[in-house]
Amino acid sequence: MKLFVAIAAVAATVFAQDFNSTGVSENQEQGIRVVGGEEAPVGQYTWTVNLRSTAGGYSLCGGTLIAPDYVLTAAHCVANGKPGFEAYYGFDVAVLKLSRASKFAPLPLAKDEVAAQTSVKLFGWGQTSGPSGSNSVVLKENTFVVRSNAECQTRLRATNNYRWWTATATHLCAGGDVGQASCFGDSGGPLVKSTSSGLALVGVVSFGEPCAKGFPDVYGRVAAFRAFIDQASRGHTWV
Repeated sequence: MKLFVAIAAVAATVFAQDFNSTGVSENQEQGIRVVGGEEAPVGQYTWTVNLRSTAGGYSLCGGTLIAPDYVLTAAHCVANGKPGFEAYYGFDVAVLKLSRASKFAPLPLAKDEVAAQTSVKLFGWGQTSGPSGSNSVVLKENTFVVRSNAECQTRLRATNNYRWWTATATHLCAGGDVGQASCFGDSGGPLVKSTSSGLALVGVVSFGEPCAKGFPDVYGRVAAFRAFIDQASRGHTWV
């Protein structure tokens, strides 16, 4: 499948490149997969996307169908070493244009910000028992609460990996309970919340302290990237 890739850049520019596949390589996958949670009902969340290796056919990243021919995922899943994004600084989203429109209904983007303590749900495939676990062959879901950026920064700075990290307006944090988290391989997948009109996309899986050790995971905040998404999708009108 040929994909058009647009990557959110630090300078709010758009980087685009044609790919003959998903553009995901094994060594680019730095993301996370659902630990804990439960099996999602078959056929209920048809806007979830699984980006797979063209070589081995295994899952590398997640994504979300946000329009019939557009998928939102993480930039580090498709960046292929190109400059212009930095996950830790909050610019880890990408828009993929499908060569053929999907028959499934897309997931709307959230129209407003998501507040701390809001209940949200994560979807993904794979390692359900930590970094050494095996991938799940079914879609998994787990429910978390949103953490404030201040709390998230304080807690992650207690780790060796993120003691320098600063949360920005483009970051969204959720979770933080031991044994319940995302883990390797679920990058780019959806974090959603319930609204009066149904589920809406609020976050894109970006990074975290692996895995399920009691620290919040970090997502790209969809509301902060609406202008980029509109530009990258060339004027698509969102629900």
